[in-house]
Amino acid sequence: MDRTGAAILLNFIAQTEVGNTECASYDVIYGHNQGKLPNLITSMKLGELIDARTSFIKRFKLSASGRHQFLRATLQGLAQELGSCGTQVFDADLQDCLGYHLLIRRGQVTSTFSNAQLWDNTGASISIVQLLQARVDGVED
Repeated sequence: MDRTGAAILLNFIAQTEVGNTECASYDVIYGHNQGKLPNLITSMKLGELIDARTSFIKRFKLSASGRHQFLRATLQGLAQELGSCGTQVFDADLQDCLGYHLLIRRGQVTSTFSNAQLWDNTGASISIVQLLQARVDGVED
């Protein structure tokens, strides 16, 4: 999601919530407890992560997870709203797409901006809407 205002805002949220914007920030569990889990959350499917959050609350006092520190209820709502994304891996791309969707939902991004173009590492462009839909549909981008 680089080259967009949304990326700047999502980076700001990551910096505020987890203290950095590095790749490892996608695996952060509230209180930086990710080292206490058997697997990184970026290797878990979204549905598995949602199911595991009850134990996170018991162990870590809160279920905030990932670069943008999504709460369990937020992830459940996003999964319902976006359809069958529960089988997708909670990797960096999905987390950024979910974060971007929250920005749209909360009115931080206009519908005009949501059609902004992104460029992948091959130089091909794709709209943010297409990227989000591809992630929800389980299509590799």
